[in-house]
Amino acid sequence: MRLRQQDFRVNESAWQVNTSNAEHNRFLNLAGVQQDLAQCDSFQHLIICGLPKCGSSLLLNLLDNHNQLSVFPDELRFMDAGCQNMRNVDALVKLLQSYHIRQPLSCLASLDDFPEHRGSRSWLREDVRFNFELFSDAIVSYFGKANTAEQRYFACFLALAWARQQQQVLMTNKPVLVSNSLNNELYMFSWQRMLQSRVRFLWCIRNPFEQYLSLLKTAAKYGQKPLPVALFCQWLKGRYDLLPSHAENVFILRYEDLINNSLNTANKIANFLNIEFQSTMLQPSQNGVACTGRSSRGIDRNGIYHNPELAKLQLDSNTLTVLDTELDVILRRFNYR
Repeated sequence: MRLRQQDFRVNESAWQVNTSNAEHNRFLNLAGVQQDLAQCDSFQHLIICGLPKCGSSLLLNLLDNHNQLSVFPDELRFMDAGCQNMRNVDALVKLLQSYHIRQPLSCLASLDDFPEHRGSRSWLREDVRFNFELFSDAIVSYFGKANTAEQRYFACFLALAWARQQQQVLMTNKPVLVSNSLNNELYMFSWQRMLQSRVRFLWCIRNPFEQYLSLLKTAAKYGQKPLPVALFCQWLKGRYDLLPSHAENVFILRYEDLINNSLNTANKIANFLNIEFQSTMLQPSQNGVACTGRSSRGIDRNGIYHNPELAKLQLDSNTLTVLDTELDVILRRFNYR
């Protein structure tokens, strides 16, 4: 079964198939689909959490080219799409159409509602190895055979590997699967129930003053209504309440440490994941190709760069007072005072 054309509003002229029908048939008739899925319990998992403008995308890019990690290159909204409870193909379609995971469909789907995803940042259009038709066939075939939520999650990585023609590399050399998504922290207990002792969380945080300024600049960049400061404070406090006071499988990553003390912080991340530190962890990439950062301030530079602290110069006094008062506990807890 192949995902229906109408599910993705296909623009056939926007993509090309890179593998032959014979190769497709070989995959569709593959007897080892269940054997592949059965290997899911031999993998470790890293789930990246964090609110917007906290550095989670930068972190994903820094882990991208590590030879012990299999990194899904953009937001995989598995829990948001309800695929852990999937019972039919509609949930799979919802997964593939949800927010950033629509980016792999960017040469197929209309993204008028996500204009920021157009252009050179779309990883599929830059990766000539990626065959969406094979991705579609593979993920549907795997989901059709998956018996557990963990197998469905594993199927996303298997299908990605097939679409890149790297399936054997994943199965033999990539012991840690890495994914990032907005709202992952809301599902921490669901991730733990599904993956049990084989999951770790890397939770990105940032100075709230700088985070709020970045959100305002992003809203202005795309002509969106800015988030009121009181709502931002309420939102932030609600998410930070989910942070455990201490947990061996949770690493709290301050954005400031990542950009100001990159080498030491990258080594700590490697130790947390029980992987070797590699120099690639200091160079952002997507699919192994060096990429620039995603700064709301219009900065495009290679490598890790330092964002100057501008919030207290650019935010008005009332906004600063609200942030300082409402977020006092958070500011003290994470040494932002």
